[in-house]
Amino acid sequence: MNDPFYRFTIITFSLALIISSNIAAQFTVRGNLESGVYKSTGDFLPKESDLLFAAEGKLGYKLNKENTEAFFELRTRPEWYGLTKELFSFKLRLNGELVRREKNFDWGVNITRHLNRIAGGSVDIDYDIFAVQSNANFYWIENMPFSVAIGYAYQNIASSLPLNHDFIFLEGKLNAIFSPFFRAGYGLYIEKFFVEGETIVNDSKINETTTGYRTGPELELNYLKDFVVNGQYRLLFLFSDESQFTTYEHWFRLVAGKILFKKMSAFLLVDYFWRSIKNAESPGEINVLYSPFNLENNISFKIGYEPSDKFELYLKSSYFRNDLVYKDYTFEGWNFLIGMGISR
Repeated sequence: MNDPFYRFTIITFSLALIISSNIAAQFTVRGNLESGVYKSTGDFLPKESDLLFAAEGKLGYKLNKENTEAFFELRTRPEWYGLTKELFSFKLRLNGELVRREKNFDWGVNITRHLNRIAGGSVDIDYDIFAVQSNANFYWIENMPFSVAIGYAYQNIASSLPLNHDFIFLEGKLNAIFSPFFRAGYGLYIEKFFVEGETIVNDSKINETTTGYRTGPELELNYLKDFVVNGQYRLLFLFSDESQFTTYEHWFRLVAGKILFKKMSAFLLVDYFWRSIKNAESPGEINVLYSPFNLENNISFKIGYEPSDKFELYLKSSYFRNDLVYKDYTFEGWNFLIGMGISR
């Protein structure tokens, strides 16, 4: 409770709710239950197969009046891996967005707070993530809107080797509208990061800090007609005293879906990164390096059946890979789940 960012998050959302109390709003509640099997191929739970149970709850709030829109969502998800609780994961995420639409542009603010705990075996890690972003879209050129975003975020990782990570970023993107169903965006992402934590040198723990930059081009494609496709790609290069020039990261996100029949749909979700971080130091020394905020790689395919607007049955199969701190551990594998969702 003494965390200033925790107080800031609570105060911000409380004020937003009070200010919007006289605006038409809508609350949504959704709960999901999933169960199935998983197979781990990483070094955290090596070559283990067992049962997986997960529950998820969402509380959402939307408001819309004239040129103002806002959205808030609280999401929690516990996961149990194995009947003997070999691994437990708990995620709590709070997200809010306020958008104001003007004549030739719109602007907005987005705030995210994400807490995640992973425990099992010899690993006990807590992730604490906070991010605030301000963005604006300008419609000065017909069919070519331009967007700008600036933000700040921090990530604290509490484990055997704690890591504190802050960064500020700037993103600019030019969007081309080819038709009412298809558009593309071309942009540049620039980030200044600060990392502080413990590292191991000659079998001894020492405090160490590093700073640097990540920058590179990005591409976004959106198609909406007979089916839905939204894809984003970034190629980012990392520059710091502790890494070589050849350090880079690919980041790819894809959401694709199609209505198969009247009450049945299929969706593909890809949230994946792969990186090459090469130390500039001598072998045998583990330095404090950049740790991505999204440690979860996921490729999942879902087929859902909705007999009504408030009930869904679905099958979901996923490949997952979680790179924990410094890649000391990798939790990787496959799962196959049967789930149900209820909303109101």
